[in-house]
Amino acid sequence: MRYPIYLVFFFSFLSSTLAFSQNSELDDLSMLNCWRCIVATQSQSSEAIVTKCEVVAKKYDGAIGGEIAQFIIAREILNKGRYSESIDALNSIDFKPKSLQSLVLGLKGDNYSELRKYKLALEQYEQAALTENNTYFSPTYLFKAYMCAMELDDLTKAQNYLTTIKTFYRDFYFERSIAKYFEPNKAKNKPLDIQRN
Repeated sequence: MRYPIYLVFFFSFLSSTLAFSQNSELDDLSMLNCWRCIVATQSQSSEAIVTKCEVVAKKYDGAIGGEIAQFIIAREILNKGRYSESIDALNSIDFKPKSLQSLVLGLKGDNYSELRKYKLALEQYEQAALTENNTYFSPTYLFKAYMCAMELDDLTKAQNYLTTIKTFYRDFYFERSIAKYFEPNKAKNKPLDIQRN
């Protein structure tokens, strides 16, 4: 059974997430029930996933498992092409840990990008990249911000995103062959201010 990367990310940070909890017993119970949603993502239809997750999201609203269930719902809504509805669902999520906030911001960016609202998408991607600095999601969001900047014909900003990736996320830069997008002679390349962990 293979879980989507965002769910793996959720659970890799779960121990630190529960440290922010004011009601760890409720969070533990909500997470136990949230597993139903996660298992459903592997084998069930989108409608079945949303139905299972809605029960958990409603019952455990405010607890970590309820918020993750709401995120899964928003992801399924995005997959069905209902981008504005997905954004509304994401706006109701309140994650305290920065690592989980960045996923919500990134998914909002995906929705805005699909709606061709590239300026809003770029803002969400940049905020997602800067909210929690990690070696997988930060460069991914910066690259998505680059693509939005290109759609907006903002070459300088686009090149700054690539410079940031090259400067701080060299593995991502080489694995994804980012160099082919790099145009150093067309803009002054200045990396964003990334705080290293």
